[in-house]
Amino acid sequence: LPSPASSLVAVAFAVVATGTATWRATSATAAPAPASLSRGTLSVYEFEQYLGMITDSIRVRAYLQALEEVITPGCSVVEIGTGLGFFAFAALRLGAAKVFAIECSPSIEIARSLCRANGLEDRCFFYEQDSRTVELPERCDVLLSDLRGGLPFHGNHIQVLQDARTRFLKPGGRMIPWRDQHFACLTRAFPLEASLALPGPDPFDWTPCLQRLQHQATRWWGQEKELLTPAQKLGEWNYTTVSQPDFQATAAWTVSQPASIGGVLVWFDAQLTEAVSFSNSPTEVASPRSYGQTCCSVWPPLLVEAGATVCLDWKAKSMKKDYALCWEVGSSGVWRRNCSLFAKARPRGDQPIR
Repeated sequence: LPSPASSLVAVAFAVVATGTATWRATSATAAPAPASLSRGTLSVYEFEQYLGMITDSIRVRAYLQALEEVITPGCSVVEIGTGLGFFAFAALRLGAAKVFAIECSPSIEIARSLCRANGLEDRCFFYEQDSRTVELPERCDVLLSDLRGGLPFHGNHIQVLQDARTRFLKPGGRMIPWRDQHFACLTRAFPLEASLALPGPDPFDWTPCLQRLQHQATRWWGQEKELLTPAQKLGEWNYTTVSQPDFQATAAWTVSQPASIGGVLVWFDAQLTEAVSFSNSPTEVASPRSYGQTCCSVWPPLLVEAGATVCLDWKAKSMKKDYALCWEVGSSGVWRRNCSLFAKARPRGDQPIR
């Protein structure tokens, strides 16, 4: 496998196109047997999600460029949440002496099979458990992860990384990602019926479903024409230092024209290293497909006049394995308040491919 990141990206697409790993040319020998999952079953939906992540060319290219920057010959790497093992194998091909790949889902069995199929098993060591229960034989030069959902506020993201950088990383070691910056803007009211394209006989009453969605935080792939205000930075997480999993921020905008505010779009921009980054902004054409934005619904829509100031109070509170997102949007004493559990939100199937 060539080392330039542009060549490595093609490997991810080959995995999907052939259904097996194509890291190296092989002779006409029997294909390896399918992985037998030792714990649980990886559903077709979960498998498609993993494939979607490694075929997101913008995300993959950025991570590979970051790995090229930090990997030095003979270094050691620990990856938390290795999934199908794609970045672990890339680190080995870029010169790492060994990789400790940690994953607590059944996908690790597929990663093991890919590892054996490509002759990397003598340098890649798998741990099928929560990283906080893992004891590595040594500290590593690089700590690699992508434990986000649609937002960095996902599961035990911060608790896991805080533990990992304390126990797994050498002094002066590198973390990928380095930091995430959080942004928000106001968006127009959107018809939930149209956005969901709900099927069913005509007429069919979807009111109970829509009422629930009116108070949710939902993964979204917004368009610039839907935005009412510029983005404002809510804050950032520097993963080399952050220790507090909860997050709170306020923002205020002055709207230039009468508007119906139907939601708050929240997203993150990733800084994998000082030189490598990507943005999930709805105004960014070349953004990854894996994350999108999160639309925090304002219901009923908040009607404001031109020149009005609109305030936002936004919180993300860690709730063991979930995050509770809470937001308040108000103007001239009129407020809309909502809370939503978000950790297991999944992408919509119809997000645009940019």
